[in-house]
Amino acid sequence: PQAPEHGALLSNNENLDVEIEEGDYDTLSGYLVEKLGRIPKEKEKKTVVETPEVTYKIEEVKDKRIVKVKACKN
Repeated sequence: PQAPEHGALLSNNENLDVEIEEGDYDTLSGYLVEKLGRIPKEKEKKTVVETPEVTYKIEEVKDKRIVKVKACKN
């Protein structure tokens, strides 16, 4: 499944039936930036963030914002 827009609340991960650890973020993109430790660059090829439960592929970054993500349950 593809995650909604960059501002999607973490509750949208309920579609994958996974729990997201608490942290200083309210959106999926904020969570992914936290996990990466940086904002991906626009020209970066598909960046992957892996957790024990889900693999997130950041497919598009625009103006320092993650705008397209694909998520697959592991």
